[in-house]
Amino acid sequence: MRKAFKAEKVFLLGFAVLCLGVAAALLVTSRSAWAAGLRNQGSRSELYPDPFSPPGNRAVNNSFESGVSTPDAWTPCPDAAAWDNTTASDGTHSARVTTCAWQSDGVPYMASGTWYFGFWHKEDSSVHFAGATIQCGGMSQTVGGPAFGDGAWHYYERAVMLNSACDSSLPRIRLTGSTNASGAAAGPAGAVWYDSLWLSPHIS
Repeated sequence: MRKAFKAEKVFLLGFAVLCLGVAAALLVTSRSAWAAGLRNQGSRSELYPDPFSPPGNRAVNNSFESGVSTPDAWTPCPDAAAWDNTTASDGTHSARVTTCAWQSDGVPYMASGTWYFGFWHKEDSSVHFAGATIQCGGMSQTVGGPAFGDGAWHYYERAVMLNSACDSSLPRIRLTGSTNASGAAAGPAGAVWYDSLWLSPHIS
């Protein structure tokens, strides 16, 4: 009787250990599949974010790292601006604006409301104003201010209100600079560099 009871205990213990092993293997497999799915999703959305994903940075190629002869999703001003690989606030590239503006392709997944818009910038000492503008339809919102002109990277950010014009016309980002302290002129006499742009919806 005792031998049978002991054998039953050994069997039950072995069965419990086996179940735990199977559960652990299933957990590892599911976590690996989940991680692989995230990696695949990340590679697909490297340039254009999934419009159904949780809101995050919607500025496409925001650090100007992707591209061949010109940065993906951006149109530099011909012969007047450079895709610079000698300085950057993050990574290895930045947008250098000299006499006219850079402009982005249409930014996906935009809707009217409050958005946060920011960027890193640095400029020559001759530049008085650095700013970036969101435009869609007849709407225009600029984030910027007096330039530091010290050759170091600085960050601007503020909330902007995008109206219903952005519901039917994809917004575009323009990068400019000016020797006028109010930002009235279209281009600086020196150069302004932009990097690591950020554009995300305000979540209340």
